[in-house]
Amino acid sequence: MTDYLNRRERLYGPLRASGVFTWDWLYGEEYALACLREISPDLRRRLAEATARLGRVLAKVVPVLQQADDELLLELGVPKEALAAVRLAVAGISPTVIGRFDFAETDDRLKMLECNSDTPTGIVEAFCVNEHACRFFGVKNPNEGMAAQIDAAFRGIIRAYRRQGHAVRHIWFSSLDWHEEDKGTAFEERRPTSASPSSAGRAAASCFTMRTEQRWSGMAKRCTGSSR
Repeated sequence: MTDYLNRRERLYGPLRASGVFTWDWLYGEEYALACLREISPDLRRRLAEATARLGRVLAKVVPVLQQADDELLLELGVPKEALAAVRLAVAGISPTVIGRFDFAETDDRLKMLECNSDTPTGIVEAFCVNEHACRFFGVKNPNEGMAAQIDAAFRGIIRAYRRQGHAVRHIWFSSLDWHEEDKGTAFEERRPTSASPSSAGRAAASCFTMRTEQRWSGMAKRCTGSSR
């Protein structure tokens, strides 16, 4: 047990000290383990394929539901206070900037348990922590190179907002102030983009460094897939 705790501290101590990942313990329990579950290239391929296919289904279904009457939306569990909000759409983009499908692997297939289209938790774990852990244990990172997709998603939504005449000079990030994971994820999302912006995306990327502000109120956030 002592060896495990020492290994755990060597793994997560630097991330905790840098402020990137401070919730390796959550609600008084161990959240991040000091060990790996490696996946095969075939499972990695199947996960990517399932995510892409379900994403296309989501992109088709959401616009239909946004045109549904109140009765159907209420039956689906949408609070009446949110009826107007769920009908808001930005033309030409996916229904969510960053979404996360949760899958269960059975003996013969993958089953989608949940689509987290309204919460961004998992970004830090899937990219920052997973990359750090893979280097620590000396294994290949299955998410290598994919962080650029998050940069591209943010640039895409900023361009879409700008085309429709919305102000994009100030980018607002918010989370629950008492929730360590939510707050830490919002802090990570507001970091300047790491990918070198193209000439088309440079103006959008500059929005993150020009004058970024945050308020810890409400739950306006984004999400992606995670490993744990």
